[in-house]
Amino acid sequence: MAKSTFYEILKPDTTVHSNLQSRIFDTTRSIAQDVAVTQAGTVIRENKLQNNVFHLGPGDHLKTTISKEGTVLKGIIGTYFSGLLTILEDATLSVSGIRLEQGATIGENSTVVFTDCVFEQPVSMISGAKAHFIGCRLIDEANINNAGPAANAYIIGCSRTSGVANLNVTVIAETT
Repeated sequence: MAKSTFYEILKPDTTVHSNLQSRIFDTTRSIAQDVAVTQAGTVIRENKLQNNVFHLGPGDHLKTTISKEGTVLKGIIGTYFSGLLTILEDATLSVSGIRLEQGATIGENSTVVFTDCVFEQPVSMISGAKAHFIGCRLIDEANINNAGPAANAYIIGCSRTSGVANLNVTVIAETT
């Protein structure tokens, strides 16, 4: 009898244990959804009508097209696109910490802020597009080709070692 009572005292309460595990799992899942990392090779889909946020893991994210308002692409060290980044007309986008091997195309009436990005090929801006390049590097054959007025493209604290001239841009600070 004493052996049975001792076991009953030390026996884990499976109901409490299950409830605790369930709460931990739910909390972890909620946090993971808030800061989910999009793995390399995963197709980027803007599922919401606006304010889509993507934390991109290291590796190749191939190419992507952005069409919504308020989309954010944040790269972790080693994040790059081997294909073209296409921003369709009327989209707004913030891009940070990403290497763009094939450059980017920015559509009419779109607004983009690039921060700490590396461009290996040109960025083409359709007339009416607006972009700020802050702390970016333009290497290899990269430059900014703006079809609109210079007031629509700002280069702020960037480095351009490509030797290819930018077209129709306002330069605040650029090293060459």
